[in-house]
Amino acid sequence: MTVRDAFTDDEWSEIVLAPMLASFAVTAADPSGLFGVIRESSAAARAMEAARTDGDDLTSEVMATYDTPEARKAASDAISGLARGQSPDEATAKAIARISDVSRLLENRGLEARAFRTWLRGIARDVAEAGTEGGFLGFGGEQVSEAEKATLAKIDGALSEGSG
Repeated sequence: MTVRDAFTDDEWSEIVLAPMLASFAVTAADPSGLFGVIRESSAAARAMEAARTDGDDLTSEVMATYDTPEARKAASDAISGLARGQSPDEATAKAIARISDVSRLLENRGLEARAFRTWLRGIARDVAEAGTEGGFLGFGGEQVSEAEKATLAKIDGALSEGSG
């Protein structure tokens, strides 16, 4: 029996989406233009890929799910749907609420999932640190903006809610 077997298809979809939600929440909190989004997306991809070898069973199974084109498209569609018609603040809040729901779901299934939560926090942090905010043409500005710091704290809170 795998970790995935403990969840319905809908629940598993939400769990699989969680790393993308963590990345998206930080990016939406303080949009930093095309080059910033590329740097932030690359940071998220690196953090997610590292979980293939460094992750626990849950994290590894989530990453294995991303091996299918259907799962990648579903995640992309879910993030696009979350952003559509929303202000950055609204989209960020919705992403964080869904992260909180995933954390509670894991707890309700009796999974401590400490490594998974740490991984999600790491993805969010890596995205926040991927580029500078403000400045001009990538010069000046700050490494992590106040909006990103606030979002990181909210993500941490959302993940702590369900950590028993």
